[in-house]
Amino acid sequence: MIANDLIKKKSSKIQCLICDVDGVLTDGYIDMACDGSESRVFHVHDGMGLKFLMFSGIQVAIITTSKVPVIDHRMKQLGITHYYRGQVSKIAAYQNLKEKLQLPDEAFAYIGDDLPDWEIMQHVGLSIAVADAVDPLIQRADWVTQKKGGRGAVREVCDTLMQWNQTTDKALQIYLNQSHAKMPGDTSGAFEDVATRDSGSVEDKDVRSDKSTSGIPGHSKQPEAFQ
Repeated sequence: MIANDLIKKKSSKIQCLICDVDGVLTDGYIDMACDGSESRVFHVHDGMGLKFLMFSGIQVAIITTSKVPVIDHRMKQLGITHYYRGQVSKIAAYQNLKEKLQLPDEAFAYIGDDLPDWEIMQHVGLSIAVADAVDPLIQRADWVTQKKGGRGAVREVCDTLMQWNQTTDKALQIYLNQSHAKMPGDTSGAFEDVATRDSGSVEDKDVRSDKSTSGIPGHSKQPEAFQ
């Protein structure tokens, strides 16, 4: 746990927010059909928050162990330009992203829900756990959201970063100006794999084509704006 003023100081340096998918952009449940196909449920507020964050000038990246068509489709909808899927070792994807963006560790924030996320969270400038993350991750994270994964946690982070950086009005104005145009990163292109799927390798899909409960009782890692 770190103090609110230090969280704010760290947030002022953030230029890219990295999100996990299962348990962060979703509630962690997997709907599996008899044929083995999987589906996910996403919260519209989280998606809109990521769009606003991109309009505000902060880049968004997704790093997930999953390889599911519905997630691919959602990333296209949101216009996510840095999408890493099927990452058994997420740190390799993170290193690739750092090299691509030419940014230092302190310029990244990462939001996760389970221990595999700590591999990256221990390196980034601001580590964030959703309210219903596993307890060991909550104990390690700089900031714990009030809202749960798949239920507005990502939107909470996006709104807070924009509020602290005073870019909410900027993002809203750009959104209104482009409401009848394409979203950020949307050029209707195809996925592009830049590396192999072997363990420890990176598969980067560069997409050029889219009331929850309070935080853990007694927990004090929420920034003061949400306490």
